[in-house]
Amino acid sequence: MPKKSVTVEGVDYPSVRAAAKVYGLAHGNVTRRLNTGWTTEQAFELEPPPQRKAPNATKLVTDKGVFNSIRDAATAYGLEEATVARRLQVGWTDKQAVGDTEPPKRRPRKGRTVVCENKEYPSVNEFADAYGVNRIRTRKRLDSGWTPEEAVGLEPSPPRFRNQDGSVRDHAWTAKAVTKHGETVPVSRSGKYTLYLLTDRKTGKEYVGVTTGDIKTRLRGHWNLVNKGRQSKLYNRMRKALEEGRRDDFVIETLRDDARSFEELQEQEYHEIKKRNTIKKGFNTAEGGSLGTPNPIVVDGKEFISQLAAAEHYGVDPYNFNQRINKLGWTPEQAAGLDPEKQYGIDIEVGGQQYSSISQACTALGKNYKRVYIRLHKYGWTLEQAFDLRPAPKRKKSSNSIRIISSIGEFESVGDASKAVGVKHSTITNRLRKGWTHDEALGLVKRNKSK
Repeated sequence: MPKKSVTVEGVDYPSVRAAAKVYGLAHGNVTRRLNTGWTTEQAFELEPPPQRKAPNATKLVTDKGVFNSIRDAATAYGLEEATVARRLQVGWTDKQAVGDTEPPKRRPRKGRTVVCENKEYPSVNEFADAYGVNRIRTRKRLDSGWTPEEAVGLEPSPPRFRNQDGSVRDHAWTAKAVTKHGETVPVSRSGKYTLYLLTDRKTGKEYVGVTTGDIKTRLRGHWNLVNKGRQSKLYNRMRKALEEGRRDDFVIETLRDDARSFEELQEQEYHEIKKRNTIKKGFNTAEGGSLGTPNPIVVDGKEFISQLAAAEHYGVDPYNFNQRINKLGWTPEQAAGLDPEKQYGIDIEVGGQQYSSISQACTALGKNYKRVYIRLHKYGWTLEQAFDLRPAPKRKKSSNSIRIISSIGEFESVGDASKAVGVKHSTITNRLRKGWTHDEALGLVKRNKSK
């Protein structure tokens, strides 16, 4: 088959392969581009590639004319394509979506009325704010069947295991016993107090758990909770694995089954979680057992069977409660937030406003706490930079960046030169690697073939 000649920038080449070699491009890519209708200049990256038109593009009629796609209309009006698409999806007209006419009036959402202590609140948020408690926690408690008084701590929390009418439900264990601390635990025959390990083979992250039954049955129980929408570090990761088609990557194995009682099994769980550090490096969210210890705890004269129970009673995050007592040496009253003299955050000033902690500032200013924390403590940004009140610090120049000196000026890196001349970064890099001069690599002059 005879080779097809091609003319690029006024220069005739005997074949596409010969021209591609001169321009430092893959012969197959250039050929495919030409066969799909690209111009010669586009195929050899001398001009921007043609815009792809979606086969299902939506036609829009606006005051500026008729557009064949949402992208074209959004570009003409200086809007984000996703914004216009979302407006059309919820029923806006073409002209409303691009701003030619007023958007449709939004119907006010009716809040959920809450009645507590004979007083009516128009929404859950206002109810929670009135009692100074966390909005999300209050909503979850009400959704779980707690009364308004129970949700804000005016009355003791309902039993963990309860019937639909709120009465105490007997545990599902076929055999049970009451420990010396008054805690109801399952009774199992010898060899069935099992400490198990659940591992995600893709990431290597682990979860330590306990069961009095078969570990395969326990794994099925985990997957059932995933399907029911249960939220946690473990279940969120399992749900993602399920979406990626790698359910089999989660494997379960027995670590030991020599505990003689459920209390001893809790102790084993606590030590195994601590040994593997699965709270920071894995999927566990508490330190095991009754939050790391089966012993009761007394807070402000009230006795609780565990630190977990105390933390839930006072509305404190269980992990924070445990850390305050076991690592920071705080008293139970301080860990529960009952000591007014104890500092629970660091006073900071952002934009002229005082906040009691970084977390409070993030909530007030609508910022992501984790992102702000990393900026402050990992990258050393100032408070104003971390909260986007001032421009971010300039990124340090890479130690291996290439300085480009061309006929149109000097550039600190290939990336800067690529933006200036409109040639791909990879193309410039490949040309320089093959010995092209800077002007040749940027497409400012033709390649000298004699070299």
